[in-house]
Amino acid sequence: MFAVRIVTADFYLASPIKDLDVCYSEFRESVVKKVPVVRIFGATPAGQKTCLHLHGVFPYIYVPYDGYGQQPERYLRQVAFSIDRALNVAMGNPASSDQHVFKVVLVSGMPFYGYHSKEKRFMKIYLYNPRMVKRVCELLQSGAVMNKMYQPHEGHIPYLLQLFIDFNLYGMNLLNLGAVKFRSSHPKGDAAAAPHRHTPSISPLKTPCTSKLNDSTLGGTFVRWEESALPCSLMLDEVERQSTCELEVDAVAVDVLNRLEIENRGFVTSTESEKFFMKRVEEILKENDFDVEDQEDLLNEMTLHSDPRTPEALPCTPANAVEEHRPSQPEPVRSSSKVPEEAVVDEEAILSLLENSQTFLPLSQTSCHSPLLDSSQDQAFIELLAGLENDGFCRTPVRQNPQSHSLPGARTYDCNSDEEEAEPEMERDEAELSVIMSQRWDNESPDHSPTPRHGVREPEEGFSDEQHESSDEDMDWSGNNSLFANLSIPQLDGAADESS
Repeated sequence: MFAVRIVTADFYLASPIKDLDVCYSEFRESVVKKVPVVRIFGATPAGQKTCLHLHGVFPYIYVPYDGYGQQPERYLRQVAFSIDRALNVAMGNPASSDQHVFKVVLVSGMPFYGYHSKEKRFMKIYLYNPRMVKRVCELLQSGAVMNKMYQPHEGHIPYLLQLFIDFNLYGMNLLNLGAVKFRSSHPKGDAAAAPHRHTPSISPLKTPCTSKLNDSTLGGTFVRWEESALPCSLMLDEVERQSTCELEVDAVAVDVLNRLEIENRGFVTSTESEKFFMKRVEEILKENDFDVEDQEDLLNEMTLHSDPRTPEALPCTPANAVEEHRPSQPEPVRSSSKVPEEAVVDEEAILSLLENSQTFLPLSQTSCHSPLLDSSQDQAFIELLAGLENDGFCRTPVRQNPQSHSLPGARTYDCNSDEEEAEPEMERDEAELSVIMSQRWDNESPDHSPTPRHGVREPEEGFSDEQHESSDEDMDWSGNNSLFANLSIPQLDGAADESS
């Protein structure tokens, strides 16, 4: 139905929108407050500048499942609640009840740490805020959650890159959508400016939208969208625009059609080289009498993803499957089936993590004070910075030349610096030097004989020629005695020759 070329992309958090976002979490049995929205800027094949808001994309990480012997649904809820509790404590809000985990589902996949002969079960943890992924990974690795040290998978992949991988998207490529909603360019409540859309003269639905996806790239018929020709069912009148683009549309991730290009490929036949090497591997294993079943116990001990011999038959979905987060409406809380959630958190591990990690925000940027950080180095540093306000440091006005003109809006106060503190002494030295350099050294009158200088010996008989020359140079520097009587020439080229 709609296509836009991906030029740049970012994301933001916003309140859920009805019929576009998940407004109620069935896993947490609570109303959703904030959801991530991907914003993509580009142009349609017809050249219309577009801002696309893509809803229903949540960041996620994988964690090995270790809840064997317990009720799976209850264990997954406990993991989610423990992550929420650990994050709130680490961020300085131990009394907060904010939820950071959207849901946790059970999936199966092949680990890429070590060797494994079969797939393992993982917990796929969906979060609300993409900026919390790294913090959750550090808490899981430190043993702060469930009193265990977990190994997160795919926690290093950025949020937008996860979206591109899952939905087969590329930069500067067309993003094809099966359905979109348009945001009105007129202010809310401006009914006079909005045209009548119930009887459009040219409907975009009559254009060849059922053609193949590649028609737009092969020079086919381009669809040009006009707001005056759009039906009311495609408009979002209650949602305001965020950009100045010609078109601003909203869509749900399940309507992205690019992922169908991969899912519809089907089975790929093996090549001749693949068959040759697979046969060669089997021959090598037989020559060395290697049996995978005999080595399975040893391999399980060498891996972080140990699996029991007879695992429970748990319903799992493939780890690489893209889950559809369809919009849902708030439902009444099922108090009869809801089990009280109990968090398992190691606060000592959180405190140790905060002292050695730079991922979490400092206490000065948090709204509440954490009792766990009273004796930490961060708290001591914050108190030290706060004490600088009472040290008598003040701002002094900068001395300006009366003849200079200050620019409009320029600041008239600045902080004291080392140069400003030494400025009076520097001005005094410059005045003395200017007096010295402005005098003539050969203005001695012939009528007056020079008075001997202190510390200069008179030439005596028997001096050598070199000594006479040096004495003549000393006499030339005699100059004006009245000028040098009380003048002290500063030493500017190193230490003085004499202690006096």
